[in-house]
Amino acid sequence: LYPNGYNIKVHENQLSTRFCGAFRPGHFDGVLSVVMKLLNIIKPHRAYFGEKDYQQLRLIEEMVVAYFLETQIVRVKTVRDSTGFALSSRNQLLTQDQILLAQRLNQVLLKAKSAHEAENQLTDFGFKVDYVEDWDGRRLAAATLGSVRLIDNVELK
Repeated sequence: LYPNGYNIKVHENQLSTRFCGAFRPGHFDGVLSVVMKLLNIIKPHRAYFGEKDYQQLRLIEEMVVAYFLETQIVRVKTVRDSTGFALSSRNQLLTQDQILLAQRLNQVLLKAKSAHEAENQLTDFGFKVDYVEDWDGRRLAAATLGSVRLIDNVELK
């Protein structure tokens, strides 16, 4: 996918610098570049992306519009366990105690009256919070337990 190295890339300079992008500079350049290449190679009618990484989903949707791609991006709801905890391969890196604590992430995002209140509650529970922000009708969060960075978002009602 990179015959000339990584000399040419897709770069978005607003949304990609907020939220996760503020903590992972350049990350979304790689995501958008590889998705652009795959969509151009495969030329699918539809491509399915999960809502768990809502920022990434929105960036891909915006890229498809900006570059007049014919692929329809289909949003897929986040898969959750019975407690509402978003399923992710990263969860395997958590200890059993951390999983019990991590299950509070979604509950706090849903029940807190504000992003600030949610951030304070998560900090009190022992999360190292990167951000909790309300944006685009969602409450987005990234927080770390041990060495595992968890992301989630919920629709604001």
